[in-house]
Order: sequence, then structure tokens, then C-alpha cells
Amino acid sequence: MGKYKHGHARRGQHTKTYFIWLSMLNRCRCASQDSYKYYGARGIKVCTRWEKYENFLADMGEWKPGLTLDRIDFNKDYSKENCRWTTFKEQARNTRKNKFIMYKGKTQCISAWVEELHLNYARTYARLYILNWPVKRAFSP
Repeated sequence: MGKYKHGHARRGQHTKTYFIWLSMLNRCRCASQDSYKYYGARGIKVCTRWEKYENFLADMGEWKPGLTLDRIDFNKDYSKENCRWTTFKEQARNTRKNKFIMYKGKTQCISAWVEELHLNYARTYARLYILNWPVKRAFSP
């Protein structure tokens, strides 16, 4: 496999950080990847700087257990300004599938609001999306 200048291959095995970088590139560039339809096909790209692993590593640092690479704005490209290491829970709350709700000047998905306000998820969901209550009323006890 050739020599690795970045030092992120041990005995022929890539580090987790390197694997995450490679997976990011493949999601955006390789049409044969299952996830390409959610990334590359939607126009999501990797910034030019991150085409080199060393630059990705310098900007993002090492992966830590329990974290995943997340785009802050899921409609924008992979770049230092738009990426962060975050938990799987936080990343799941930051997807296009979620419906975001603004309440008291803050925007987040329903599961985050339910957790923050100590509400019942099923009841709150029904109030918002079945009964079409206004947010303030839906979030009341």
C-alpha cells in the first residue's frame, strides 16, 4: 500500500480518524457508495483543503471515542467552518429529516425540546403535528 506520510496507519491499518476522513470523501465523490445519494448527489462537497488528510487532521484534530463528524449546517459542504466532532445524539438531532421548531428565540428539533422542557414526546408530537396546536400551547404542561 505505499508509505503513509501522515503517520495514521499502523501495521497496514488506518486510524479511526483516517477512516472517518476517507468515508467523508467517499460519501461525496463515489456514486457507487450507498450514502452518495444523501451527500454527493445532493451537491455536498469536501473543501479543497481537506483533500489532503494532513489538513483535515490539522483542522479537526483526532477523533475521540463516542464522537462523530457532523456538519453544522447539513445543507453545506464539509469544511473547517462547518464541521465539528459531536455525539451521535447531537448529530441525530441535526439532520434534514427533523422538523425544527423555534420557541423563545431558540431553534431545535422536537426531541431536544421535549428533553429540555421535560415533556412527553408522544403527547407533544400529537399536539404539534396532529392537532396543529401553536408551539406555545403545545409546550404547555
